[in-house]
Order: sequence, then C-alpha cells, then structure tokens
Amino acid sequence: MTRLRLAKLIYIAERKCVAETGRSLVGGKLVAMKHGPLHSDILDLINGNHRSEPLWSRYFTTRGPREIELTDEPEVGRLSRYEIALLNEVVARHEGLDDFELSELTHGFDEWIRSFRAGTSTVIPVEMLVQIVHPEHAEEIVQEMKDMAVFDEFFSESAT
Repeated sequence: MTRLRLAKLIYIAERKCVAETGRSLVGGKLVAMKHGPLHSDILDLINGNHRSEPLWSRYFTTRGPREIELTDEPEVGRLSRYEIALLNEVVARHEGLDDFELSELTHGFDEWIRSFRAGTSTVIPVEMLVQIVHPEHAEEIVQEMKDMAVFDEFFSESAT
C-alpha cells in the first residue's frame, strides 16, 4: 500500500470513529496538508521520525519512495472489535479509489477546507473536527478527549 493511502485511510477511520462513538481511534495531532488531512504521528512513523518508530518498524517496512509493506502481523489486543471492524470497513469501502481519488475525497472534509493553508502543515484543532462530525455533543466529547490525553500521557511517562 502507498504511504499516502495508509495515511488517508487511517484519517478517514479516525473521523468515522469520532462521528460514531465520540471517541478517537488514534488520537494525536491532526494536520491539513496539500494531499488532505492526516495524523502527524502517523506521518512521523511512516517517515521514521517518531519515538515509537522501532516498534512500528517491527511490522512495517518502507519499500521505495512511496510504498509501505506489512512484514509481520501486529497484535490487535489494544483494539476493540468495533475498531477492528471499523478499519476493515473503511479499507473495503475505499478499495475502488486510487490514491489521487482518496486524497481528493479528503479535500471535501470541512475541517480540511477550513484549516488548509498552501505550503504548510496546519493543525486541525480536534475541537473543530468534533464540532463538524458530532455537533450535538461536541463540548462533552472534547472534554473527555482532553481528559483521556492527560491520563494517557501520565501513564506513558510512568511506564518509562
């Protein structure tokens, strides 16, 4: 699969997860770039510039300038059945689109339209994404996401 395709599919799954459950699938910083929105941590992993890259590279290898190859089956113990089904559904739903079409699809997302600035990597505030895909409970969802981020950060620092 191409790097672009992987980044887009994960973003689409994140967006759908927030819309359906009010919870983040991946979390982290979202950015608007030339080819559409994506997670900056996912891009950093793909590019080998993330602190978790050694774990990533146990399962994924970069092949040439654009391709990512799954080299070992990662455990899915931290993913719920819903999350696994969501990822599979997003991949299946978009398998007929080429990478350019997938990128163009994400150019239609309101959060990208509102955030994109040519020549930059502009942060998409999570509050904006939540307001767009889950407006009726946006305030509570954003607060819960912030609380979870603090909780996750605390326990990730405690483990080191």
